[in-house]
Amino acid sequence: MIELRRKAAVTVTPGTGELAAAVIIRRGELGLTQDALAAKAGVSVRTIRSLEAGRTWPQARSLAAIARVLGLDVSVSEPAKAAS
Repeated sequence: MIELRRKAAVTVTPGTGELAAAVIIRRGELGLTQDALAAKAGVSVRTIRSLEAGRTWPQARSLAAIARVLGLDVSVSEPAKAAS
């Protein structure tokens, strides 16, 4: 479960949907539409929609801008590697 607070620290792993969930939850808490978040972060609405759908991982600059608007401190962890 992801718990978000103002300037919450969130650790996400690429490919798991954790980032999408964190953005959707926090955007809802702040009462922002996808359009409003995109405008405040200086990214396209397509970027927000793709991120929330889990289709793409944003570029570092875009991720930083989105996190800033949402008041999130995002860190990225590497996916666990299977033992061989």
